[in-house]
Amino acid sequence: MIDKINGVFAILARQHYVLYIVVGLIPSYFFVIDVEHKTKVNILKMWGGQIVFFSVLIVVLYSCFKHLFYGMRPGQYVWLGKYGVVVKDLYFLTRISSNIGPFKKASGYLYVIFRIAHSMVHGFAGGVALFMWLLS
Repeated sequence: MIDKINGVFAILARQHYVLYIVVGLIPSYFFVIDVEHKTKVNILKMWGGQIVFFSVLIVVLYSCFKHLFYGMRPGQYVWLGKYGVVVKDLYFLTRISSNIGPFKKASGYLYVIFRIAHSMVHGFAGGVALFMWLLS
């Protein structure tokens, strides 16, 4: 059972981060189409601080779990793009299947979850800005 879970997380980690950005664009399109412009501005005024806080929190947690799982130098294991974003993680399955402790395994799973959330948040924010500009 644990091998199947490791395999699923390895498939998620193996995907290019741009795929998750594109997946984040989809709900932003529906957000911009579904909600009127005045309502969007009010939502962003009311929830803007919380949105920024959770976006920054996701980025920080992503970096922390990446550091906990791979150690001080994740670049020797995975291909890091600009600003330390993992482009593709082909080493995840090897690392998670090795003889590491449960804390490192848990941080590896959380690293993949926050890696996806990190890219999707950026895709959503960029998509809202793009679609508001295109459709206004």
